Amino acid sequence: ALVDMAAAGAQVIIEGYSPKEEFYVPVGCRRIVFNGVFPARATSHVVVKPQQDRDVVTFDVSVCDDDGSVFLAIDDFTMCRLNSTTAFRSDTSQSRDPG
Repeated sequence: ALVDMAAAGAQVIIEGYSPKEEFYVPVGCRRIVFNGVFPARATSHVVVKPQQDRDVVTFDVSVCDDDGSVFLAIDDFTMCRLNSTTAFRSDTSQSRDPG
């Protein structure tokens, strides 16, 4: 949950990102480093890395305490663009055969 919150909305910093037309899902990261205990309050800093295309996007994420000390670093946090924004919609227009 912490990683989700730290990188929540990371896709908005992708150049040309259109939330009504694109949907990105997290697929992994290269490395996660924890330094110390989780503070009561934290701030995340997300940097998009140079990319060849928009289908796979990689970020570096730093999560800091109120003093600016990094207690969580995520290297190469990777998200993939789904081909369709309707991938998770349920289709209620067709009846299902109960079997």
